[in-house]
Amino acid sequence: MKPIFYSRPLQIYCITVLFLAIFSCNQKERAVPFPENENEYSRPADSPLQFSEPKKIEWSVNDTTNFKAATVKKVNLENLPSKPFYPDGFLPLNNPIEEINFDFTTLPDTLINIKELASKPIRFKTSIIEPPLSVPAGLPKLKKNASMGILEFGEDQGLPGYLVTAMMEDSYGMMWIGSDKGLCRFNGEYIEIYSFIDNIFTGALAEISSMLEDNKGRIWIYTSQKGIYVLDLKAGVVRNANFIKQEFNFNPDCSMVMDSRGFIWLGTIQDGFYILNPSNETYRHVSQLQPQDNGNAKRILEDSSGNIWISSIAGLSIIDYDKGRIRFLNSSEELSMPSATAFFNDRKNRIWVGTEDNGISILDLEHDKIQNLGSSQGFTNSIQHFTQGNDDKLWMSTAAGVYVFDVEKQRLQQLTANKGLSDNLINTTYFDRLGQIWIATSSALNLMDTEGLMPKFLTAADGLSGPDVWSFFEDNKAHLWIASRQGIDIYDPLSNTIREVDHELGLNKAPNISYKILPMPTGEYLIVSPRFGLGIFSPELQTIRIIGTEQGLNIPIPSSSLVDHRGHIWNGSFQNGTVEYMDSDTNTFKLFTNKNGLVGDIVWELMEDDKGQIWVATDKSINIINVADNTISQLMENGKISERNGGAFLRDAKDRMWIATRSGILIADQNKGTLTSLNTENGLVHKAVYTLYENEGKIYAGTENGFTVFTPKSEEELDDTFSYEVKSFGKGQGLKYTDFNAGAAIVYEDKLWWGIETQAMTISNIPKEKSTTSIAHIVGITISDEPQTFYEYRTILQNYPKLDTLYTSKKDTFYISEKIPKESGGLRENNISWDSLDGYYNLPVNLKIPFEQNYLSFQFTGAQLTNIDKTRYRYILEGFDTEWSEITEISNSKNYRNLAAGDYLFKVRSRTADGIWSEPAEMSFTILPHWTNTWWAWSLYVLAFIIVVGMIAQYRARLLKKENLILEEKVKHRTAQLNKSVEDLKATQSQLIQSEKMASLGELTAGIAHEIQNPLNFVNNFSEVSNELIQEIQAERTKQKENRDEKLVEEILVDIQENLEKINHHGKRADAIVKGMLQHSRNSSGEKRLTDINALCDEYTRLSYHGLRAKDKSFNADIKTDFDENISKVEINQQDIGRVILNLVNNAFYAVHEKKIKTNDKDYKPLVQISTQLDSGGIIIQVKDNGNGIPDKVKEKIFQPFFTTKPTGKGTGLGLSLSYDIIKAHNGQINVETVEGENTKFTIFLPC
Repeated sequence: MKPIFYSRPLQIYCITVLFLAIFSCNQKERAVPFPENENEYSRPADSPLQFSEPKKIEWSVNDTTNFKAATVKKVNLENLPSKPFYPDGFLPLNNPIEEINFDFTTLPDTLINIKELASKPIRFKTSIIEPPLSVPAGLPKLKKNASMGILEFGEDQGLPGYLVTAMMEDSYGMMWIGSDKGLCRFNGEYIEIYSFIDNIFTGALAEISSMLEDNKGRIWIYTSQKGIYVLDLKAGVVRNANFIKQEFNFNPDCSMVMDSRGFIWLGTIQDGFYILNPSNETYRHVSQLQPQDNGNAKRILEDSSGNIWISSIAGLSIIDYDKGRIRFLNSSEELSMPSATAFFNDRKNRIWVGTEDNGISILDLEHDKIQNLGSSQGFTNSIQHFTQGNDDKLWMSTAAGVYVFDVEKQRLQQLTANKGLSDNLINTTYFDRLGQIWIATSSALNLMDTEGLMPKFLTAADGLSGPDVWSFFEDNKAHLWIASRQGIDIYDPLSNTIREVDHELGLNKAPNISYKILPMPTGEYLIVSPRFGLGIFSPELQTIRIIGTEQGLNIPIPSSSLVDHRGHIWNGSFQNGTVEYMDSDTNTFKLFTNKNGLVGDIVWELMEDDKGQIWVATDKSINIINVADNTISQLMENGKISERNGGAFLRDAKDRMWIATRSGILIADQNKGTLTSLNTENGLVHKAVYTLYENEGKIYAGTENGFTVFTPKSEEELDDTFSYEVKSFGKGQGLKYTDFNAGAAIVYEDKLWWGIETQAMTISNIPKEKSTTSIAHIVGITISDEPQTFYEYRTILQNYPKLDTLYTSKKDTFYISEKIPKESGGLRENNISWDSLDGYYNLPVNLKIPFEQNYLSFQFTGAQLTNIDKTRYRYILEGFDTEWSEITEISNSKNYRNLAAGDYLFKVRSRTADGIWSEPAEMSFTILPHWTNTWWAWSLYVLAFIIVVGMIAQYRARLLKKENLILEEKVKHRTAQLNKSVEDLKATQSQLIQSEKMASLGELTAGIAHEIQNPLNFVNNFSEVSNELIQEIQAERTKQKENRDEKLVEEILVDIQENLEKINHHGKRADAIVKGMLQHSRNSSGEKRLTDINALCDEYTRLSYHGLRAKDKSFNADIKTDFDENISKVEINQQDIGRVILNLVNNAFYAVHEKKIKTNDKDYKPLVQISTQLDSGGIIIQVKDNGNGIPDKVKEKIFQPFFTTKPTGKGTGLGLSLSYDIIKAHNGQINVETVEGENTKFTIFLPC
């Protein structure tokens, strides 16, 4: 026998193993959705708004009639001496711009057919790029003692050198910076330093003069001494062409411009200019345009019409490339046009020409005008570079700082080292796409976000009485009152002047305490002068009324003041928790202290709510004075009186009370009954909040470390207790001073004005609701602690087919074109492979990493060059992480160690300061399995398994062949035994069924015996009586005839006759019972006959009852029948259906009897009910008892053969099973309903 019966299981097993292995290796995790609505700040907590039990206030009252009348003084504020005041730093020009008419069409011109010039090939030396050194960039810092929010970005932040000579933002938003130490790229998070710029001598690199990006994304670098470099990051090469060997030399600070045709124009000092064609790597050379220019062509510009402007010592040349003509704009007696030091084409197509000594000329070709700006207008320095901001202001680099010229308003501002620049010598400037200007000084880069706050810090040197401002007030003439610890100033923006008025008002105050100014309902101004008292100034009458201690004032040095809606004045004190109320209606001063219910010692602030209540913030609690009820209560938190140290109040547009404290902000909404708590975890920049201000629905909160702006999300969401976007500002946005004064904030002249303690008054732009987008980049991957740089050297020849020699990054060895390696050596040595490179950072496609290198981390950036401190990230490694990371400011992922073999996808998103998330940057890769888990290893495993199994199978087959013969004999023997066992089981089954039948027959016989016994008893009884009566007759007949009682004899004979009739009746009754039983016996063949179902039920119920009574005389139960008289006879097997009814009724009687015995309840009455009912299509028979019911756990088993709940010997377990079969044979149904401990009901349905 061949063991072929093992082949199919073996095949199935092997296929299953392979399928599971392949499936487990290739199944992918579902992408985890990005939590779009999650915020790094939690939602503020809400709690019920509660106050302590109100207490009556006991006021101490001073009647003003007992004091001197207030002194009224006439003042003249308009005629006070004033000083120039320019808060934004822009001054009007000293003189108007000089303008002349000039007809540019009259300029002399000539032919110049540049297209026909001979082209020569550019001889490039191509080398592999050395991977850049990537350095995490530090945050820009503020310069000390600066008067503007200018950030410094230099060597401390990671720049390789302090002297920046050229800058450029590429098409991906990355900033390229050329310095004295080489070239670097800044991506918002990392500074990548390249080392391919050659030395001109030891320790000195060639100076970078200019940079640009061509149409293929290559970076062109123009150096002063080493020619041009072309950096091709896609191919991983850098190319250098030193034109000194090609008949011309380069000089510092010369122009490199790419025109709209894709040509690159290079200017020189003595060798004319060159036109490079990047597409075919050729150049054309023009050595001289005019005899008198001596080959000078340092500055080059393309205007919006495509004309090329070239500056020389002879003047300006304008080349129309397409028409092949050139015009000359040279100096003459009528026109001074010296050599240009800077060129710029503004958005109105005007050409700005900066000169060495003659200022600036603005050439307007469309309107035939030339405008001149020079020393008479305030431009006293030579212009080296122009750039234009988004607001059209011109920024000009000089050797003495930066000029910022507002062309529309004809105003000028000069930025110098005194105002915050790192140095006065400016090399160049550059505006990035986000509106931030980069200013390259001789010692560092400076950054100013013109779209951001642009803060300015003003002190007494700018015209203020002092820098420590604590109160602002805009009067009815749109003048701004500025109250500080040093005095009171009024700023007039129309005349740009400022006047100090506190001396004229006659208000002297205590030192180190500020004035405060509040409007009054009467149109007057309340001026709080600590120590001196209160001044009420009438702008209409130009008078001031003085109220001090002589007039009944109790608090001459108030810590806080308030004018309520009725014009009454409230003051708080610095000690004893004192609040003073000046009632102008009754001319009284009321006073109460912390001894009369106020909680706290120092009253920091007072505010009236929409209900007329006065809120009092102290150093220990928040108090509420109910003026109408003359009571005071305190704000409750966490079931007790709040212990917060309050500082400021704000009643917003929805009448909610914002409460600034040293431990966050509370928002009390009395209409909704809620109290909202805000803290740093909810977005506050610092927990200590000192000032609150509302403007156009936005809430500004000044803190100890910057300010936070709460902007309503939308009109629909304003019904919520808290529906605000939260954004904070600090030193990273140029705020040099961040400890804000209480109550000192105002929006005025479209600027945000702040008072900052002891330092300076700050004026900034109002934060814009920008929608700055971000582009996330994966900038690097670290594998086994080694940063990786991916270059595809194999594509070099595809991009540069004429290349015959490729130098290494050290330029000391080279490859010929046939020997160029496919990729860098380190990756090749570690068996790391990929298909191609993609994206800005040359990320590998289909990257495969050996199992031994499964230790990775990723670096990324959001390419945000402004608000760098606000950039946030979330990342996930799908296939490993189950959720996105927490929001983080860190620009590298966690270390992923010991990654299992499989496919992975790394995703990262970046968020701007405006809260907008970028689309995800993605990088997929595969960790290859360990060699022991590779497909070929598994193939070997499977092959070895098959061989071993095959050998075992062969061995087992030989054994089994021998054992099969023995087994066959055993099978025959066991088969005979099993056949005998089957016959025995059938006999046993027949005996059990017969036993059940006999048990039923016994019960039936007992019932029948009882039925026959009754008539037999009657027969016997009446026979005995009749016999006695006959004996009486015989006794009577033995008497003499005359002594006989014939009447008695007649009566006895009548009785005997009646007894005989009764005997006959009961005999016939017994005969009927026997005949009925015989009839049932004859019907046991299974034949169906018409049967009265009601009679059948009644008969078998009685038989069951009497049978049980015959067995057990203690048994007793009530029987209730309910037979439907409408039921006609039906065709059934009487004996079988009778047996079913008998079984069910027997079980019912058994159940109620058992319950009676076990419960021993005297009130329990056993009851068995049997009913019939005519139903559509059939007859329903129900047998119900009030016994213990059937447990649920055995309910499903009761119709199974041999299952019984009765004790051993009292049931066979076949009664219900046979009943079930009988009913099914009649095409009927039988089911049971039971409630354990209460009842059981069996229902039979027989079809008619």
